[in-house]
Formats: sequence, C-alpha cells, structure tokens
Amino acid sequence: SPPGRGGGGGRRRGLSSATGDASVPAVARKWGKDDGFTAEYWAARSDKWYHRLHVWTRHMFNQGALLHSSKLLVLASVFVTDWLQLRMLLSISALLSMCFHWLFPQPRPVRMAWGLLFGLGHGAQLFLIMRERFHVKLDECWQQLYDDYFAGHGFTPYMVRELSKIATVRHYKAGDLIFEQGAPRAHVAVVAKGNVWIAYDGEKYTQLNPRRSGWFMDMYAPSTQTGFHHWPRSFIAATDCDVVVWHKQEFDDFLKSNERVEKAAVSVQISELWGKYYRISRELRREQHHTGEQQFASLVSHVVENAGTSLRDDQVNMLFMCSAAMHCPPDARDRILHSAGVHIDRPALLHAPHSGAEEAARAGADSRRARRARRAVVESASEAE
Repeated sequence: SPPGRGGGGGRRRGLSSATGDASVPAVARKWGKDDGFTAEYWAARSDKWYHRLHVWTRHMFNQGALLHSSKLLVLASVFVTDWLQLRMLLSISALLSMCFHWLFPQPRPVRMAWGLLFGLGHGAQLFLIMRERFHVKLDECWQQLYDDYFAGHGFTPYMVRELSKIATVRHYKAGDLIFEQGAPRAHVAVVAKGNVWIAYDGEKYTQLNPRRSGWFMDMYAPSTQTGFHHWPRSFIAATDCDVVVWHKQEFDDFLKSNERVEKAAVSVQISELWGKYYRISRELRREQHHTGEQQFASLVSHVVENAGTSLRDDQVNMLFMCSAAMHCPPDARDRILHSAGVHIDRPALLHAPHSGAEEAARAGADSRRARRARRAVVESASEAE
C-alpha cells in the first residue's frame, strides 16, 4: 500500500523490517491484527493454502499440550479393558501425535505419516467394532452373557450371536446333577443364571456364580484340550439355574475359524483362570483360618463329653498344645474353652506364659504331633471317666 495510508504501512507495531510493508495487504490491516501472527501469516506464500493452515494451527494450538495429551491418552488406555474404548483412545492419541509433528516450524512428514497410519488403523478397527456392536441385536439372556464374559476381551456382538447359534440353554432345579465326575467331557458350559456347586467325591467345596468365574472348568485351552476327556469334578445346581452349553468340538472349531475370535478366547481363558485362582486362594485362606477353630472346638466338645468341665493341668496343657498345632488363635481358644464351660483350677493359666510343650508346638508342630496330642487328651479323658 502507498506510504502514509493506514498509519505508515510497514512501520506499524508488530511488523518486522524483514517482512516489509508490501507483504501485508490492506485486508490484513482491516482485521486490526498487528501482531507477529498476521505478519507471518501473510509473509507465507498467500497462494499456498497449506502454508496458511500451518501458520494458523501453530498460532491456535500449543505444541506441548498436544504432546502431553497424547501421552496421557496412551497411559489411560493401559487401564481400559473394553476394546471399543481402547481403540478410541489410541486413535485419538495417534492423531494428536501427528498434529504435534505438524506444528514444528518445519513439519516432519515421516513422523506425521506414522501417526496418521496408526490413527487410521485404530480408526478402521474402531469402525468395525462399532458396526458389529451397534448393528447386532441380542436377546436379554445373550446380552447379559456378552456383558459378563465376552465384552472386555475383544468379542463383538456379532461373534456372540454366531456362538448362540450352536449353543443350548438348559434349565436345572436346585439339587439337579448337571455333570457327573468321571463322565465323558463332551461339552463346554457356563452359568448364565443361578449358582452351581462344584463337588469332588461327593463333597461340595465351592460354587460357580454368574459374572465371576462362571465357566465349567476351562473355556478354551488350545494346548491341553485333548487331555481332558472326562469331568474331573461333579457340578450340582445349588439354586434354580440356567446353563449355556456348547458341544466341545463345535465350540473349538468355531474359535479356530477366525484368528480374532481365537485371540479373544485366549484372553477370556486367561481372565477366567486368574479369577478362579483368586477366588479359590481366598476361600482356602478363609477355610484354613476357620478349620483350626472348628477342629479345636470339636476336640474340646469331645473331651467335655468324656471328662466333664473340670480338667487337670496336664489335660489343659494338652489342649493348649493341640490348639497351637491346629493354628487356633489364642483368643479363639479362650472363647471356645469358656463357651464349653471348662473349669480350670488355675485361671491364670489361660493368660500366663504357656508351657514348653505349647511353645514347641507353636514353633514347629506338624500334623503328626497334633494327632499324638489329640490322642493323649482323649485317652486321658477316657481314663478320668
């Protein structure tokens, strides 16, 4: 523009001498922007739209914020189990990374291409999951099964619908035998509703529950599936329940028919094994904690029936030794003795330092020593009788 118009052209604040007055059209001055961005914007080749876009994005977005946002999304994806959310987070993270490399003064095309490739790849998988998830309708029972057992491991509603075509839903009443120990193992089953007892040699020891380790034994074990030809346990309905059953050969063939389905099945199996390990170990710890108390209470009851509630010091010492060998806590031992009405001539014995026999038993008494102690107490009680 001619010198003097608009207050001196290139001498206006914010325009460097290198830019020059001729590089800033009159329309830029009409915007009222005299900062460095206006000069840089119009200094870039005005006939190249991507130059303008590059300058505009550098002005509008903070490069560091894009980088940190991308890394935070990757970190958040570590704690996500649902594949739809995982793909969404990773695709957005890849696109933010691409924008980060675009905002350099000299864009980095190779790194931008990698970010775009990752973003498009995750976006394509996201599209497939959304199409299979939202365009496939499942009935109430199978929708619940999908949410409980399959959704977090890569299975889509389409895969579950195909699984439902080869499955059978069986209804059992409380007490019904579902699978018998030693019978041929020709099916794969999962609890859909209700509770199921697991029994070994007729003794029930734990339950299968929906949404928590509900598979009957292994769901899918590629390396060992030929080694299981019989049920190692019995399964008995604890309540009225619904059990979904597949023929094992058809089930395995379906899982092997698609690589995505097989990988998802392995993920389900790993989660199932971990859930069973956690539940059984917790129940064993609880059972171990209570078994000593139950055994000691049974022993005290037997002694009281034979010898009464007035016991000699040696009998009390033997009871103390048994309680230590059975891992019965002292407070539980005292409670059991008092509840049984045991009269001790020296009450301080319950709270005083214990005998050497008890200390030895507490330090390293094994089951054999516990049995000998229990036998001695019973014999002593029989002699007193």
